[in-house]
Amino acid sequence: MAENKSVKPEQGDKLWAAASYIWVLSIVVWALKRKSPFVHGHARQGVVLFIGMVLGIIPAIGWVVALASVVLAIIGLIKAINGEVWEAPVAGAIADKLNL
Repeated sequence: MAENKSVKPEQGDKLWAAASYIWVLSIVVWALKRKSPFVHGHARQGVVLFIGMVLGIIPAIGWVVALASVVLAIIGLIKAINGEVWEAPVAGAIADKLNL
């Protein structure tokens, strides 16, 4: 999401970006709002965090990944509502490497 540091959200984009951090909605927003750099940047991270939440079913360390994903999703949701461009630790880098 580094390329989107100066992106300003358009009308309604904050809500879409916030929704991208809500569990499976991240995939829906990622698929529907690819033309908005602000929303797409948040949705890419939301998809990675959703995958992290799903990985929470793995015994032993899964709960740590799931908890971290939930915390980062809450922070991302708040940042999106405030219209801020934010790169989540680890999730942002993974989203960049996966080229979502």
